[in-house]
Amino acid sequence: MRTSAAEIRDRAAATLSSETQQRLEQFLTPAPVADQAASLFTPTHQPVRILDLGSGTGILAAAVTERSADGSSVVAVEQDANLAADSKRTLSQVCHNTKVINASVFETLLDPVFDRVILNPPYKNQPDPHSHKRGRR
Repeated sequence: MRTSAAEIRDRAAATLSSETQQRLEQFLTPAPVADQAASLFTPTHQPVRILDLGSGTGILAAAVTERSADGSSVVAVEQDANLAADSKRTLSQVCHNTKVINASVFETLLDPVFDRVILNPPYKNQPDPHSHKRGRR
């Protein structure tokens, strides 16, 4: 029985420790957000090369791949070994030409040619740099 990308993501999210999530700035994209983000790409009838930096469980790359032409390929980079395994499992269901690299994006040399580059930015609360100006008139 095939496990959906959303199910793989939900299982992974349930097992991540909050300490690890904080340290690695992990945020696993919910399926509706992945679908919405993937819908922003211009449709093409030609295969595309997709790069997913910090792929997590691969749900975002899977959503993009499902909307891409046959023959498209994915390179996914994920530093967490468990999530990299989940990413490989997710992507193998939607793409035959997949490479998952278990490493930091900062330690990985990649071919510089991709048609689609996707990533989830770190979700970290940052102080508002303009907050000191709000109290003045």
